[in-house]
Amino acid sequence: AERDGGEAERRRAAMAAVGAELEGMTLPEAELHGTDLVSAGDFASAAASLSFCLDRIVDNSDFAGRCRLLLNRSRCHREVGEDAKAVADLEECLGLGVSPLDAKAALGLARLSEQMEDFEAMAAHAERLASLDPSSPDVAGLKSRSRRGARLREEREERERAEGTGGGLLPSVPRKVPARFENRGKSGAVF
Repeated sequence: AERDGGEAERRRAAMAAVGAELEGMTLPEAELHGTDLVSAGDFASAAASLSFCLDRIVDNSDFAGRCRLLLNRSRCHREVGEDAKAVADLEECLGLGVSPLDAKAALGLARLSEQMEDFEAMAAHAERLASLDPSSPDVAGLKSRSRRGARLREEREERERAEGTGGGLLPSVPRKVPARFENRGKSGAVF
């Protein structure tokens, strides 16, 4: 819990520092600064910078600009381990319906779903990507990996059910210890 609190505090400090740094910049300059931070690998500061830009978009009809910022911010969230925020940004981008950026958002959602081992969602996002961009070379691979991942997960769950372990070893069940792992004391007792 302390680590999470420290992480949140660090993010707030980054947001304040970025806000002060970007205060005098125009929106295109601030977006360029955020993109530079992404390129430099400073994803926490880049996410803060891109959030600053999203908060200051004046033209609500600039769906392409908003979608571009959301795609970049979702990458930053994914890199710092905030998958839920990355998913929210990608879904908002998909909701804007900006072609071809919506195909990139569908691809990002499929990859995030794979990372989170949600293979049903991955298959659904792959189908959506296929409908948005039928020529995408990623569709076949995503569909194949989603089927294989779902099958492997089902096999693992079935194996765990058959073993009755639920995924772990039960300490109350005695098991034969291979000789190479035995530890014998002076009396010859195995422990």
